[in-house]
Amino acid sequence: MAKPNKLDRNIETLEGMLLKLRSFKSLNPQLRRLVLLRSSFRKVSKNEVLYTQGEEGQCYYYMLRGSVTMLSRREDCGYFELFLKSYYDGECFGEQP
Repeated sequence: MAKPNKLDRNIETLEGMLLKLRSFKSLNPQLRRLVLLRSSFRKVSKNEVLYTQGEEGQCYYYMLRGSVTMLSRREDCGYFELFLKSYYDGECFGEQP
């Protein structure tokens, strides 16, 4: 039997983490494999901006642990930050590139 390469080990690790999420677990096996092949693990710092309003989506996120707050700045509100939504463990957000 061939020794698993680094990509296979990374995919297995990601799959183990993502299978804890209902949204990922509900995907059919072929779609899960496609998501895993295009995925990477990223730890985000507190208050780090993932993307800003108006940017074209480059990524879709599965939240393993923590929370993210989505804010909006609108001209008609004096460019104050308006709370839109918070995402927590197990939730997904973002856009497909």
